[in-house]
Amino acid sequence: MAGFSGGPVVAAAAPPSAAAGQPQAVVALPPVPELMQALAHGRSARARWSAAESLRQHGTAAACAAPALIACLSDEDVDVRVSVVRALGYIGEAALPAIPALQGLLSDSDGGVRWAAADALGNFGHPAAPAVPKLVQALDDEEEDVRGSAASALGKFGQLGLDVAAAIPRMSLLVGVREEKEWHVRRAAAEALGRCGVAAAGAVPQLQGALLDEHPRVRAAVQAALEKISGSAEPAASSSEVLTSEAGACEHACARARRRRAIRRCRAFAA
Repeated sequence: MAGFSGGPVVAAAAPPSAAAGQPQAVVALPPVPELMQALAHGRSARARWSAAESLRQHGTAAACAAPALIACLSDEDVDVRVSVVRALGYIGEAALPAIPALQGLLSDSDGGVRWAAADALGNFGHPAAPAVPKLVQALDDEEEDVRGSAASALGKFGQLGLDVAAAIPRMSLLVGVREEKEWHVRRAAAEALGRCGVAAAGAVPQLQGALLDEHPRVRAAVQAALEKISGSAEPAASSSEVLTSEAGACEHACARARRRRAIRRCRAFAA
């Protein structure tokens, strides 16, 4: 099925700490069966969400874990649910049965879960097309990370040739500083409009106004979007190309999610 990158991730690089030119340490991930056991039977929430995160890093090599991950969508710990939802978006077509549940999670009471659901749905490509209306609604979410993740997902769909016309007017507004105060959401909206190509021609006036945005990364995204829209004779990208191009796009939101998790744990210990 189109929609996922070509191969699994079986090892994770350690954070860069060595001097330039020196080899980086590589940390091998635990085997998938061991992670499935930890996910299903881990006594601590940390053990379970760590297992889910490692399964996500395995990518499509963890396809056999899809039923176990789906079963954990109702885990009592919100951090486990967030990690499980994200993992489902990276393990391949085996996770397709989770799409209806992920759509429902776009209305979850926790912003982290909503963010993860939008992120995961964006990786499914055509099979997740029925989620477009709810993703459009998520562009108005109170959580900035959810708005950004929804825009990114809709941009992926638009690049694949799916009909996201209903999202264009709202994403056009999100590129403006008067409507959206968070720069990374403005950047995500601009990037998404660019991926939609000529279908986003109606957003050109708003994008042109955003060329004067105070943040350089937003300005760069806006300029790139205008170039893509004006020269969009390119064929729609394949799902794997879209996913590969998104490899580091959620770095900001991931960092915020880690901070959110740390804050939540500290509050729990203090209670």
